[in-house]
Amino acid sequence: MSVIAERIDTNSIGLADLFQHDRGIDSPVNTEQMQRLNDFLARNDLRHHLIEAKENLQKIKTFIETNFSVVELMIDVGSEQLKKKSPSL
Repeated sequence: MSVIAERIDTNSIGLADLFQHDRGIDSPVNTEQMQRLNDFLARNDLRHHLIEAKENLQKIKTFIETNFSVVELMIDVGSEQLKKKSPSL
């Protein structure tokens, strides 16, 4: 529990506290909160995660295209449809 609490504390950013509201709209940024935000962004490169996810999805797509035909996929996905009888005319 203490490890989780420490991670939450490390990654928490008081967005409401980022600006010092009591001094008006033109007040300087709360430097402690700004540093926490910068540290969080430095530790968590979100662009890298998106690029990695895109690469993994491309690998899955390539695997499917290489190992399955469109007909096989349609039959598997539509297998419930194949079980239904066509209405008689």
